[in-house]
Amino acid sequence: MNENPLVSIIITTCKREMDILERAVKSAIGQTYENREILIINDCPEYFEKIEVLLKKYPGVNLIGNEGKHGVSHVRNLGLESAKGEFIAFLDDDDEWLPEKTEKQTAVIDDNTGLVYCEIKAIKDGIELKTDSNKEYPEGEVFGKLLGDNFVGGCSSVLFRKKAAVDAGGFDPELSFGEDHDLWLRIAKNNDVRAVKEKLVKYYIGHESLTGSFERRIAGWEYLLEKYAEDYSHYPKSYGQFTSTMVREAAKRGSLGYSLGIWKKYGKTAALIKGIVMKIMMIY
Repeated sequence: MNENPLVSIIITTCKREMDILERAVKSAIGQTYENREILIINDCPEYFEKIEVLLKKYPGVNLIGNEGKHGVSHVRNLGLESAKGEFIAFLDDDDEWLPEKTEKQTAVIDDNTGLVYCEIKAIKDGIELKTDSNKEYPEGEVFGKLLGDNFVGGCSSVLFRKKAAVDAGGFDPELSFGEDHDLWLRIAKNNDVRAVKEKLVKYYIGHESLTGSFERRIAGWEYLLEKYAEDYSHYPKSYGQFTSTMVREAAKRGSLGYSLGIWKKYGKTAALIKGIVMKIMMIY
C-alpha cells in the first residue's frame, strides 16, 4: 500500500450558514496530513454563489454543484464519483475535525483495511456532553457486531477506502437516515475495520424536532432490519441488540409517548429504562 495515499476530504452541504460551513472548511484545511484534496458538494443551487464567495479566501478548495436538491445519499455518491483519492473522509458541514484526525487514521491502515473510525466529542450549547465510558472499539472482522450497533458512527468519524465503498455500491439513495451505517455494513462484509480510540471529531448538536426527526430515524432503522433480514437470521443476538438500541435511543432523544410506542413494538424494557436514565443525566 502507498505509505502516503491521497485522501479526498469531502464536505457535503445544504443551506448551511456560511460561518458554520467555514468552520468545517478551516478544520479540513488545518489537517496535519498533507496529501489531500478538499471538495465541497453543494446540494442547494441557491447557495452556490454564497459558497463561491466564501471560498475566495480558501484557494485550492474545489466546489461542485448539484442540479437541484437530491438528498444526502445522492450528494455523497456524487462526492465518491468526483474524488481522486485512494481514501475518502467525509465531513458534515456542521461538524469540525481536530487537526490530527486524518493523520492518525491513515497511520493505522493496512492492505486489508476498508475503513477506520474514531470517537466524537458531542457538543451542545458549547458544553461537551458525557459519552458512554464503557464503549468498546471492535476491530478486524466486525460485520456481525456492526449489525447489532453502529459503533463506527457517522460520516464525519470515518476514513474509508474508495474502492471498498464503490465495490459495495456506494450510499443507498432509498435511505435518508442510517445511510452511513448501511454502507459501513457492506464495506465490513469484505474488509477489516480499524479504530483510533480518541475523540477527533467535534459533533455539534442543534435543535432537532423530537418526534419528527425520530420518525425518519426509526424508518431508516426499520429499513435496515428488512434489508439485512437474512443476515440477522444468522446473528439473532445482533438483531436483539439493534432493536434494543432503537428503543433506548427513542427513550433518550424522543418524546415519552413516542418512545413508549417503539417499546410496545419491540419490547426491551431494560433498554427503555436505560434510555430514560441517559436522557435525565444528559449522556449523549
